[in-house]
Amino acid sequence: MKKIYVVLISMFLVFTGSAAWADTIDQVVISEGPPVIVEITGTFACDDGARAPFTLQTSVENKIMIQIFTNPAQECTAQNVPFTINEEIVPPEQGSYEVIVLLYSGVPGKDDPVVLEDSAKIIVKEEVTALVDINPNTINLKRNGQFISAKIRMPEGFDLENIIPESFKLYIVKDNDELTEEWIPAQRVMVDMFDDALNVKFSNQAVLSLIKAYVSEFPASVKFLVQWQIQGDDTIYEGTDSVRVINPGKGKDKNKDKGQGKGKGKDKN
Repeated sequence: MKKIYVVLISMFLVFTGSAAWADTIDQVVISEGPPVIVEITGTFACDDGARAPFTLQTSVENKIMIQIFTNPAQECTAQNVPFTINEEIVPPEQGSYEVIVLLYSGVPGKDDPVVLEDSAKIIVKEEVTALVDINPNTINLKRNGQFISAKIRMPEGFDLENIIPESFKLYIVKDNDELTEEWIPAQRVMVDMFDDALNVKFSNQAVLSLIKAYVSEFPASVKFLVQWQIQGDDTIYEGTDSVRVINPGKGKDKNKDKGQGKGKGKDKN
């Protein structure tokens, strides 16, 4: 699943003539697509009913510029009039990209369009999903192993040699689909060129501590998420896998307190 994050870096005022119109870009939202639609909402501080915004779009590598041109208001017959523009874009096939939105007062060929130096700049980071397999499939909270492993298969066309080892992070996905505040760094990252996969090792004790901090009842299905990056690319790569977690010690204590049989204790674990 592809996730897109939009960050509005700045907004601006447009000046025309001797009057200052507080025309603003209020929000920019980019859909996942396809098609990928940029929805731009803004406000004309003063409107005479004929401002009629239209766009010009240009793309260079990973930068997409959307220029919005409007007729200058000849007189202010209405104030704080909202406007919405939907612009279809074609993002690069891989990696992150930038969308730059500029709002002008004036129409090319008719006026001298005016825009301030500030602009609305949207940084879009694409999270590319990869196949992640956490091992072991069942984690015993009493285990004494050294590592919890994640075998990762990247989408085709990626050079595994460009992986940034220190960028690997392991989270737990909470019930509300948010990630835990704490994360665990990778201890080892190995490239298996024969299997075209990555073998990433996380500290066993660190993983168990994270589970105990966020999971209260066992047995439980725990969903892990692994994130990482590649050199020269702002894209966030990620993958998830769910494993079963058991706590035999806790199960035995419960059975002892309730006087339950051995078989039922096993079922609960």
